[in-house]
Amino acid sequence: MTDESWNIFGNIIYSPVPPLDLGIEYMYANRELENGAADNLQKIQVSAKYKF
Repeated sequence: MTDESWNIFGNIIYSPVPPLDLGIEYMYANRELENGAADNLQKIQVSAKYKF
């Protein structure tokens, strides 16, 4: 059973030229079990969108 868990994330979207959006997101998560075992997760996602 999970004793404690939490996560935090942030993202940025940048538009270098009007039809193009570039994005990046970072996530960090932590989980601790009742028996004391713990682990974490780190994830990075990127995106690009072209509007036409």
